[in-house]
Amino acid sequence: MPVTDVAFIMYPVKDIQRSKEFYGATLGLPQKGMDEAWWVEFDVGAATFGIGNIPNHGEPGTAQSLVLEVSDLPAFRDRLTAQNVQSSEPMETPFHCLISVLEDPDGNKVWLHEKLKH
Repeated sequence: MPVTDVAFIMYPVKDIQRSKEFYGATLGLPQKGMDEAWWVEFDVGAATFGIGNIPNHGEPGTAQSLVLEVSDLPAFRDRLTAQNVQSSEPMETPFHCLISVLEDPDGNKVWLHEKLKH
């Protein structure tokens, strides 16, 4: 049976409420789907991103696979800085994009990506 899609991306977190606030209010991800004391889902384009504090499902602070597409990376970083969220200086890659990295409250890495027009 072939793989047909990505079911969801999951990050382990310690404090669901704190992380729900970070991903929802701070990063602006729309919450959609499950909203439980141990698991919360966000709608990110065609994908679902979940945060959870499920035992034996990863150590908070070790995840680093979420890459969010943004339309204006410098402006998005300015907005984050105003909310006391630090991110790395944007790096232009040979693939015509900018990348910046930040950490969630548990230390999980979130990558910000902007496709450049060339």
